[in-house]
Amino acid sequence: MVLFAVFTVIGASPTVMVAGATSSNQTATCSTVVQHNKFRTDNATVDALVNGTTVQSTVQNTRVTLSKTNTFYRLNATNPNGYCVHFIVRVANRGMPPAHLPGKVDSNDGNVTATWEAIYDYNKSQMYTRIAFTLPAASSATFAPSEYRVKILAWKSQGTSKATNWWSNLKSKFSKSHVTKRHYQIKSSSTRSYPQEVVVPLRNPQTGEQVNKIASMYSTNSGKTWKPVGTDTSNPVYKETVQNGSAVRFTFNKQAQVKFVTNPTWLDKQRQHMQAYQAGLHATINKLLGHGGN
Repeated sequence: MVLFAVFTVIGASPTVMVAGATSSNQTATCSTVVQHNKFRTDNATVDALVNGTTVQSTVQNTRVTLSKTNTFYRLNATNPNGYCVHFIVRVANRGMPPAHLPGKVDSNDGNVTATWEAIYDYNKSQMYTRIAFTLPAASSATFAPSEYRVKILAWKSQGTSKATNWWSNLKSKFSKSHVTKRHYQIKSSSTRSYPQEVVVPLRNPQTGEQVNKIASMYSTNSGKTWKPVGTDTSNPVYKETVQNGSAVRFTFNKQAQVKFVTNPTWLDKQRQHMQAYQAGLHATINKLLGHGGN
């Protein structure tokens, strides 16, 4: 019996407001890096954030505040120094649901860029959010993105480098998959607007393990019929390869659910072909009967 994990995804429409910034293409040239880890490591701060209190972190004369909003969280950063600062802010999973914005997020005037990533620490089996951006001297920025989740695969975190002898190394090379669980399911939220998105990272950053392929199907009728997820943006669900090929993003244009399997076997592929055939037959019968159908 295959067990599916169900994950809700939330519509994403990022809003970024920036004041006093003059240039954001400074990450590579800005020599001062300030890391704000209080939102991840300080239990009292995380507790306050969970309870709806605005929390603050001050490091090297820079300040970051984080608070809960109706849509997601609001982060404000201030750099009063006379030089640029590259901010790295980490937030615990318990304090803020990990979310991953698509690519880079630009400010309203296009001068400041931030990345907002869900990071999974495979060594500690902990997930957290990493936000990074560069602020010029005497400037501030406010980020208020809407949320959508990242589906993290259940990795064994044991690549061939962990083999202790020739025989175990040989066995690991011929193992079916380094992913503990290969079958997953995602559902869109019926209480949020569309489109809604979810990102599935295909690479374990700790071990280098890689998912080479995902076989995915979607259903708009509660699982009665399933169709392959393609790249046509007009479909109820479509997929895109993102993050330089290291992740896949599913976009829901209407209420639906997606099931996918990592590194599909021959049997997985045959099952998908059969379900696609059944969906086509179902649609044909509904047309003949004048029911329309999905």
